[in-house]
Amino acid sequence: ESLDYYQQGLDIAQKNNDKTSMGACLNGIGRCYQVQGDYSKCIEYYERSLKMFEAVGDKRRTASLMYNIAGIYQQQGNNPKGLEYLQSSLKMFEELENEYGISTLLNGISKIHLFQKEYDKAMINYKRSLDIGRKNDDKLTMAYA
Repeated sequence: ESLDYYQQGLDIAQKNNDKTSMGACLNGIGRCYQVQGDYSKCIEYYERSLKMFEAVGDKRRTASLMYNIAGIYQQQGNNPKGLEYLQSSLKMFEELENEYGISTLLNGISKIHLFQKEYDKAMINYKRSLDIGRKNDDKLTMAYA
């Protein structure tokens, strides 16, 4: 049912050439496919959503969506592709000076490095995330790092 509503919203957004709303609807459709376990369709819609957010210059949504896409690739066991998206997302969050996003991405990147037995790289990122948590007295960030 959610899929139908997102599709209706997408149709309206397309008629109005509203790229932000199109991106949001495409993202919602992608999320529906993710919940259903259809990862190829999920990525297809996330990628389409990503193009919309890039077109309107919405770096926050672009960075968040890249993080979501990375998670799908990781679920599929494609850590190199996941890492690529995480690193791109990290760069955007750094440009936005979004420290919560930066620390989240650093932790995600560290997990891939741990999985690949690249312990030194993992520790560098975990330490950087921990430093951000300490700076902001963010106990949750410190716990994850």
